[in-house]
This record gives sequence, C-alpha cells and structure tokens, in this order.
Amino acid sequence: MSGGFLKRYWFLVVLLCLIPVGLWAPGPGLYIKEQGHIIPVFVGLMQGFSGFSMDTSSLVRQAFNWRAIVPVLASTFVLAPVAAYGLALWLRPEGDPHFLPAIMIMAAQAGTLASALALTMMAGGNRELALVVTVLSNSLTVLLTPFILERAVGATVQFDTIAMVLRMFLIVLLPILIGQLLRPKLWERTESVRPALKVAPQLIILLFVYAGFASGADKLRQGGELLLRFLAAC
Repeated sequence: MSGGFLKRYWFLVVLLCLIPVGLWAPGPGLYIKEQGHIIPVFVGLMQGFSGFSMDTSSLVRQAFNWRAIVPVLASTFVLAPVAAYGLALWLRPEGDPHFLPAIMIMAAQAGTLASALALTMMAGGNRELALVVTVLSNSLTVLLTPFILERAVGATVQFDTIAMVLRMFLIVLLPILIGQLLRPKLWERTESVRPALKVAPQLIILLFVYAGFASGADKLRQGGELLLRFLAAC
C-alpha cells in the first residue's frame, strides 16, 4: 500500500480497521459510552472547531439557500425512508419482527450532529450549508420521525422536545457560536495549526465509530447473518 494512498485515504483505512477492533477489544469503547459525558464533550469540541473555521457571511448566505436545503430535506425524510422500507421488506429474515423497525428507525432520522460537519469538511464540501441542513433536519426529526415510523411500522414514538432542543443548543449551537466569536480575533494567528484543526474532527469521528461498535460488540458477533442483511439494506 503506497504512502500516497495512505495519505489520501487514511481516514477510511483507520475506520475499517476500527470495526474489528471495536468488536474484539471493546473495553475502552464501553467505558466511553458508559460515562455519558465524554461523547457530548467531544461533539462540542468538533462543533467548536467547525464554527471557528467557517466564514460568517457564507453561513448567513447558506441559511437562505432553499434550492439546496429543500432537496436535502426531501431526501432525508422522503427518499431515504421509502427506499429503506422496500429494502427492509426484501431483505428481512423470515419471522423476524424487529428487522423492519430497526431499518426504519435508522432511515427516518436526520444525519448525526457529530459526523455531518466533520465529513463535509473532510470531503471539501460546503460546511456552512452542511451546518444549516443539519440543524434544520435535526429540528424536524422531532415531528417527522414519529410520523414516518407510525406510517411504516405502526410504532408510536415520543421525543422529549425540550431536552432535545437544550442538548442541541449546548453541544452544537453554543460551541459554533463561540467558534464564530473567536474567529475574528484568532483566525490569522492559527495558520500554523490549521491542518490539525482539520484532522481533529476526523479523529473524533473515529473515536465515535470505535465506541459504537464496541457497545454493540456482543450482539454483532452473535448475529453474523443479520449484520450482513442490515449492511445490505444500508
């Protein structure tokens, strides 16, 4: 494997390596999940890095870019659930009542607050638009996800709206606001460390991936066929 390949695709290589590590050495990942506060702190740090690196005028401009926002929201809450419903019916194991609800729960939700901005940054995409869409889609999740699940599987889901709004403010909006406030004063002084600011969110995502697979290690090791069906539906 050449050095150029690793330099360009190191994130994907490490991500794939972390999956078996999480399955067979889950201890540290379980500790991270059990503590409860570690992941929110790292999410806040990631959003702070993102806010610090974003151009304020571009952020305001993207907030009104409905030609981009509407298709993304439609794909999240219409296209993805419809496609997932069809795939789940096709791939679900016979007699398994949980496969369809699990797929629909995954498909009916917005992208995670933690990964959306970092992955967009890594791909060189429009970070400001990604932030706007992420905040809007996660806000709409409170209303649309229960509706989709009720229509698809007859499940009734309720969210603690106040807790979700408070959580979004504390770990997403507040860190981004702090980053934006610090940007005019510190941006020019951080040129030497900007590469590290770009890599840091990717490292945090890798931590989340490891912790996620570690927390589900027991069930994933036991359900090999089910895991393959689930991945195929994804």
